[in-house]
Amino acid sequence: MGPRQVGKTTLVKQVLADLDIPWFMFSADDVPASNRGWVSECWESARTRMRMENLKELVLAIDEIQLIEQWSSVVKKSSLSWALTVSLWAVL
Repeated sequence: MGPRQVGKTTLVKQVLADLDIPWFMFSADDVPASNRGWVSECWESARTRMRMENLKELVLAIDEIQLIEQWSSVVKKSSLSWALTVSLWAVL
């Protein structure tokens, strides 16, 4: 979170590029605010990639997530269901 047009997304992309950990990045820019299911779909895509590539950890970055209504409750529910089995990081 921060002021518009100051480079937050650019910074996240630069950090992700420098990581030795696989990552997935999604953007909520064009997603309807009421589509809470989209956040769950992002998590499921990350989980699927982890299973398919046999990854032990993965960074999930969701840009502009604050545009989705009740996003925090969806993230809490999604992340708790996997907290015991994998390391899945969410960059909000």
